[in-house]
Amino acid sequence: MAKHVVGPVDSVPPGAHRHVEVGGRGVVIFNVEGTFYGLRDTCPHQGALLSGGVVVESVEADEPGRYRVEEGRPFVRCPWHGWEYELATGRSWFDPAHNRVKSYAVSVEHGGELAERTPGPYTAETVQISVEADYIVVEL
Repeated sequence: MAKHVVGPVDSVPPGAHRHVEVGGRGVVIFNVEGTFYGLRDTCPHQGALLSGGVVVESVEADEPGRYRVEEGRPFVRCPWHGWEYELATGRSWFDPAHNRVKSYAVSVEHGGELAERTPGPYTAETVQISVEADYIVVEL
């Protein structure tokens, strides 16, 4: 799997999401309380951009009128028809066996580690540098 740097961590603050192009694919990156998720930015139902949707918590019910929020299991709600997809897996709550959005592994890596990742076959004069920020990385 190839890793792609999509931007600094502060480009997607907590509670926000952002559309990015990664390897020719539209991907939406979500930051939910410091945890990053990546989904293909297309609803499989009719093609809406999920980056236009809202993040909601999972709601469970044992019986009518008795609801509880299941924290730590966020979903994105499609802006066109309200279909919901779990951010961690891309599974649809409506039809989990047949309807899902491609999910991508997202990590946060320190800039210094990224700069040293891929050695090439050539040697050039080097200059000491320092990278201070953390970056969002998507694996395709």
